[in-house]
Amino acid sequence: MKKDFVIKDSGKRQGFSSGAVRDTEEGKILWDLLPFEALKRVAQHYTNGAKKYTKNNWKLGIPTERFFSSALRHLIEYRLGETEEDHLSAVIFNILGIIFNEEKDKEGFNREEYIRDIMSIPGSTVGNLEERSEDDEL
Repeated sequence: MKKDFVIKDSGKRQGFSSGAVRDTEEGKILWDLLPFEALKRVAQHYTNGAKKYTKNNWKLGIPTERFFSSALRHLIEYRLGETEEDHLSAVIFNILGIIFNEEKDKEGFNREEYIRDIMSIPGSTVGNLEERSEDDEL
């Protein structure tokens, strides 16, 4: 079914020296402000986790308290000078997990439906959960 999309319009315009005109960025999320260099490290952490646990495993239901304790542990290990892992990327992973849980709680999240949606994405599986222990950490 074809959906008719709308073009949002603030009513304000920004003109360019070329003569082109666009709606302003006022009130819009400025995604280009994210530090892509840092995000690359975080994305690598997610990639490593996908190899270890399977893609999107973390979205299947890790309690906020578990994300919090892991974030704190990685932050302390970073502060103590531990360099075996990318602890700062692990902190960001866990903080994003907490934010993910908060956003899903706001939406009246149906986890079973969400898992079905994840499983329908090509290459996204929960893998063999029996082979993993609760102590496995991203």
